Amino acid sequence: MKSKTAILKRIMGMLCSFLIFISPLFVYEITCVLFWGEPNCPNAFKQSPQPLRD
Repeated sequence: MKSKTAILKRIMGMLCSFLIFISPLFVYEITCVLFWGEPNCPNAFKQSPQPLRD
């Protein structure tokens, strides 16, 4: 019984690590679809914002 629990915990840990690893890609794609209505974002959205100058 212990070995099944250990295997299950290891698999769940690997799955969670994988989801955390790919989450930025999902956030980027979802943001593009919500703001622009299509999966291809304009180049201005892909660039990092520039700091404001006084």
